[in-house]
Amino acid sequence: MRNVLLLVLLSAAPVWANTDVSVARAALRDGLWSIARQHAAELPQDEGRLVTLESYAKESKWSDILSSLEKWGCLQSPQYAIYQAYALAQMKRVDEAIHVLGNTTFPTEKEQKRAMALQVALLLKQGRAKEALARSDKAALEKGDFEEQFLAAQAAYTNGETNQAVAIWRAEAQNPAAPESLRVNAALLTDDRAVMTNVLAHVNQDAARNQLQIRLALHDLSDSNKWTLAAGVIREAARQQPDRADVQPAFLSYARAALLAGRAEESVEAYRNALEIWPSLAQNASVQEARGWASRRLGRVDEALDAYLSAEKSATNVLQRANIALARGDTLAEAGRADEAMACYRLVLSQYPETPAGKKLAVLLKHKEMEVRGRELYRAFQFDAARRIFGELAKEDPSCADKMAYLDVLCLYGLNRDAEAVAKAQTLSLHAKDALARLKALHWLAKYAYSQARWKDASALFEDYAKESPASADAPAALIWAARAAYAEGDFEHAIKLSTWRLKEWPNAPGRASAYVVQGEALIALARFEEAILVLDRASGSPSEALGERRAARMLKADALFAMGADNPARYEEALLAYHMVVQGEVLTPSRRLVVSYKIARTLEKMGRLDAARDEYYTSVILAYRSGRLNGETFDDAARAVFVKAAFHLAQDFEQRGLKMQAERILELVAASDVPAAAEAERRIDRLQTGGFQP
Repeated sequence: MRNVLLLVLLSAAPVWANTDVSVARAALRDGLWSIARQHAAELPQDEGRLVTLESYAKESKWSDILSSLEKWGCLQSPQYAIYQAYALAQMKRVDEAIHVLGNTTFPTEKEQKRAMALQVALLLKQGRAKEALARSDKAALEKGDFEEQFLAAQAAYTNGETNQAVAIWRAEAQNPAAPESLRVNAALLTDDRAVMTNVLAHVNQDAARNQLQIRLALHDLSDSNKWTLAAGVIREAARQQPDRADVQPAFLSYARAALLAGRAEESVEAYRNALEIWPSLAQNASVQEARGWASRRLGRVDEALDAYLSAEKSATNVLQRANIALARGDTLAEAGRADEAMACYRLVLSQYPETPAGKKLAVLLKHKEMEVRGRELYRAFQFDAARRIFGELAKEDPSCADKMAYLDVLCLYGLNRDAEAVAKAQTLSLHAKDALARLKALHWLAKYAYSQARWKDASALFEDYAKESPASADAPAALIWAARAAYAEGDFEHAIKLSTWRLKEWPNAPGRASAYVVQGEALIALARFEEAILVLDRASGSPSEALGERRAARMLKADALFAMGADNPARYEEALLAYHMVVQGEVLTPSRRLVVSYKIARTLEKMGRLDAARDEYYTSVILAYRSGRLNGETFDDAARAVFVKAAFHLAQDFEQRGLKMQAERILELVAASDVPAAAEAERRIDRLQTGGFQP
């Protein structure tokens, strides 16, 4: 802010007397600096010297200003003192500039006020706020020109009079008569979105437009509806103009905002990009610490530890180093690396004993050791022993009682004491003082309800968790589970609503394909097949990390096309192609391959290609199942179901065509298999042998 103000003041040219038109003055007006100096001698001496000094100032030739004043013997002249101070300030000889301004009596009131304004600006730049305020006459400055009013606002702001300062800046920003650079700076200082937007509409300079656009983008990060566009503006600025003074801070603010908004994946990526664009940030402790937190949110332990180690090495503040080391220990503990965590805690205690982190650990190390030991017992399925430790720790350190209560919920569940676990989790979700423990309990209740097929409860609980913990890395996945539960409950519209919300709020979080799949399933259930296909195409194009979702999406798309074939038989051809793409495009499990083959056979049948359908039923479903079982393959319930369906269907087809022996042979394959329908197959064989097949 102080640099901005100084720039504004120093860019304002001192005023000299208006005289008749001359070549020197015309050349100065038209930017022909050297010509102006050549003809300066044609003017009266004082005015000619002012023209010369002004032309040097326009070309930033500060040393030439000082040498000219020395040559003329005018270094102590009040008439030229503004220029002398102006040049000294630009040459970073600020103390000398302040001395000149403070020890000169200027010939006019206007020059005296300008000198006072410049002196105050320079003092503020040096951090000498008290001295600056003592020398400023705010009332006089507020009555001055635009630059002096600007300084009055700065003085007021420094004095804690924020409202007055902002009022002046807002007025100047909205005044079309004010210079463009001053309007832009004033708008930026208000940090008012409406003011900045208004000024942006009337700005001609690219640099000023860029400044306003990036500041507006930072504002818009707080609005989830504007996030994508705002983040894009900041990323593009980093790509195109990384050396701009405002770009790096803006990009780091974006990275932090992403973390706070629950966009941990985007935050980690942003910090990675920042380190690539500005390699010097690798030695910035605060940046590396923030990268550690973001990676930790995602459970990327090694990446978090790497960031924390870099941060600890770069930190110049002992307190910061201690806190970073403590965070590193907590990361190891959360990852179940108990020995490493304890080693890290002891290191903090030994290296930083006098820091708050060290003193805290001196008291809490025993508790840390107890917690780590309790977690070890829990992972070893020694739930009773773990419960005793967690209970003891809650008594010794009441501040962690809620956290220990949550761990006790997990132990109770491990002991198959579900009712007690649920009751305790419900109490925590409603009354826990520890916000993290409360949210973890809520999340556990949602997962438990889902495991019990209590779909309505599960959907509501997962939705509540996402609403209450949008910054959590689990929030996007929670909405997917909420949508799945709603689908299982038969509330297809709500499933679509929840999956849409997930995609809108966390567009870059992992799991997008899962959201598309749930959405597609619900749309199919509502017979909105065209919409379903569009959604499922997005899922099938997801990255390799979503392999399962891609498979599901391709199958569902084929199913949607098959369903559309009832009204438009041409769709069966598309469905057949889609099913073949599922078979050819992925490595399928034996069960999955069997199900797809059954659907291919059904599609061929709908297309009237009966011989091909019969062959598919027999070779790719019935025989495939039998040979698979003989080779030791296992099949899931869905595969066993399509095996039975294919066999019964093919047997019925044979019977209807008078081929009773073939029908009997097919049914015998079912009767000899490990499926619940084996008994039904034997019944059908008996009826077939005694006079007629009755389905």
